[in-house]
Amino acid sequence: MGGAAPAPRGRRLISDPGKLSPADSVDFCGSCHITWWDVKLTHLVGLYNVRSQPYRLMSSKCWGNGDPRITCIACHDPHKPLVEDAASYDQKCLNCHLATPGSELRKDHPGAACTVGTRNCTTCHMQKIELPDMHRSFADHFIRIVRPDEPVPN
Repeated sequence: MGGAAPAPRGRRLISDPGKLSPADSVDFCGSCHITWWDVKLTHLVGLYNVRSQPYRLMSSKCWGNGDPRITCIACHDPHKPLVEDAASYDQKCLNCHLATPGSELRKDHPGAACTVGTRNCTTCHMQKIELPDMHRSFADHFIRIVRPDEPVPN
């Protein structure tokens, strides 16, 4: 009678990206959102690689050697619509960054505190960039201190 054959005992056939290493997790998302290697091999620079969130994220200083707190799924739930409210990401930033300037860095909080504040972090550190061909702006996942009038970094 029809239906799929049962999986061999102990074998799981559905991949869980949440169990991948940080780099593999971001690469998994890059299969649709363009991987770090796709950008490198196609020589997309500046404005042309903003839509490659995995590349931009992995190019950020805070990526370091990869930390599960800065993977795609640490901030986004792939089973829910994209949250566009900047304040909803603040706690995710504070999972790594200190909340008080001048505080000593710790192993569990290796990111320095922002001297401006702890609210709406993404509005300053993940600048929205208008892509003319797409007629839409996208949050730049190259996390940094954005300087006024600076060109879009590679």
